Amino acid sequence: MYCETTIDDNAKPLVIVRATGTGKSTLLSSWLSRKDNAIQSRRLDYEEFTFYHSIGCSRLSTQVTHLLRRLVLRLIAHFEIKEQMNLADDKLSWVLPRLLERCSRKGRVVIVLDGLSNICSVDIEDFGLKFLPLSLPTNVRMILSTTSSAIPSSISSTNDTEYSTSRNSRAKQVLDEITRRKWPTISLQPIHTSEVVNFIEQYLSLSSTTLHPSIRAQVIDTVSTHPLATNVSFVTLMLAGICHAVTSGYKSVNHCLVAFNVDSSKELIDRMLTLFEDSVSLLGESLCLLFVARHGLHETELFDLLERVQQNADFSSATKGTAIPVKVKIVKLLAEKKNRLIDVFRSFDCDKSGELSYEEFYKGIKKLDINASREEVRLLIEEVDSNGDGEIDYQETLDHFERMARTYTHGKRRVSAFVRNVSVGGDSSSPLNDTQKENLLQTLKCVGVNSLDSEETGSVLNIPHGNTLLRDVIWSKYIEDESREKESRNFVIDYFSKQQPSLRYCEELPWHLKKCKRFSELKEVLVGLPTLDIMFNSTSLKAELFNYLHCLTSSSTQIKFDIVKEYNKSLQRWIELSSPSAKHTSLMTR
Repeated sequence: MYCETTIDDNAKPLVIVRATGTGKSTLLSSWLSRKDNAIQSRRLDYEEFTFYHSIGCSRLSTQVTHLLRRLVLRLIAHFEIKEQMNLADDKLSWVLPRLLERCSRKGRVVIVLDGLSNICSVDIEDFGLKFLPLSLPTNVRMILSTTSSAIPSSISSTNDTEYSTSRNSRAKQVLDEITRRKWPTISLQPIHTSEVVNFIEQYLSLSSTTLHPSIRAQVIDTVSTHPLATNVSFVTLMLAGICHAVTSGYKSVNHCLVAFNVDSSKELIDRMLTLFEDSVSLLGESLCLLFVARHGLHETELFDLLERVQQNADFSSATKGTAIPVKVKIVKLLAEKKNRLIDVFRSFDCDKSGELSYEEFYKGIKKLDINASREEVRLLIEEVDSNGDGEIDYQETLDHFERMARTYTHGKRRVSAFVRNVSVGGDSSSPLNDTQKENLLQTLKCVGVNSLDSEETGSVLNIPHGNTLLRDVIWSKYIEDESREKESRNFVIDYFSKQQPSLRYCEELPWHLKKCKRFSELKEVLVGLPTLDIMFNSTSLKAELFNYLHCLTSSSTQIKFDIVKEYNKSLQRWIELSSPSAKHTSLMTR
């Protein structure tokens, strides 16, 4: 009725409000499907444009500028607007109302923004909801959905992490702004018990899992009478876990019903992961990598990264009780920061005596922030102090590292190759066979990881940015602190740093380098001509390029460089190596 009515010349957006997991997205997608079918079954005497944006399905989808740019470009293309417009990021919120006014004269516009509380970029802090018009022109309707700020304890828990806490804060901010603007709202009511039973029956009918009639009746009765049965998200997750466990032969239905008898959706996800861990190889490691990935990971990327994770685990196991791990960490740090070993050890020498006491050496290693234990440092000291005099001489330390890493040269051979030489002496095979890979992928989808099929790249796996429950569980169960998060990011950095510059390379590598504060490497990546060319000529990455450069030139990073000089150096190297034509050179220097 809201969309069909045209007599109101100044309609306001309509807002659907309810707690997480109660079916707001399901309602909107179902309505849109029925609406499209109705349009196809009858000819309209006017043009209609429908735009749908799921805020939180990916990290990019939560950014206001991405949302606005996508909407504006779709409107321009659909209504064939020929007029040139300023589409700079800071002008999009100014362009949108005027563009809607023009499009409304040509046809009807329906805009659906699902998950407004998932907006989490800095834009929302700066603009509030100013990127949305206060009122809408004739023929324009906007439907929004948002989570109520008061999340029931049955859905969440008292042990919320920064992700759920920040989301609750955003939800309250959004609701306060909606109230201030006096936009009409619809509070979605919980589904009735009879509807729950019907939903469960349909889910089991569509599932490939075949259950004995008595077991099927037991599942329906147990799930439908659960205190959280009116939460659609909880019921779906529970049924998915039962069907996956039974189909894969991991556990029985009775075992699942007992294990999944929990008090919150978050606890349910935790129980599901615990149940699957024994049967699914590298499940926790996969979730950690997907957690830190900026735009998700292609299947091939995930499996390649898991191979590196397994090799690292094998190396740690083979070198346990030795000083090798801490020495590798030191060598890797020197490679990352391009420091000399002698300069690092001189910085440890507080009294400038020319030798290091055990305590000076230990404190110096701790300052390097390489996550080395006291026992690892003790083992290293015993190896380095060959004469056992209690003092560590610069020269004997350098000689020790020279003997260990004489085949390793900074900037030419990466520490991963050095590690393999030390540990297993060669490349290991993939840690997962085809069956294990398929089981892993199915389990990831079962717990809430999205999979988007692409003909060009295969499936892309992504943890929706709006799925704060899954993200909370991954953080508390597998990551726990910033050092483990940084470890996962470093695997991603090591993987992409070996790739040739591409759009995918430019999306992930600079972002992770910035997150890990590896500013020297970030600078080297950005001033590389191929990377600079890709990012500068990409609509989505050009602004990011300038943000990275601004970050590097700020006082906090302590990186000093002239971007013009660095670019000219890269250009000169490219000309010397490639001998490009005059036309190609002109394109690169414009």
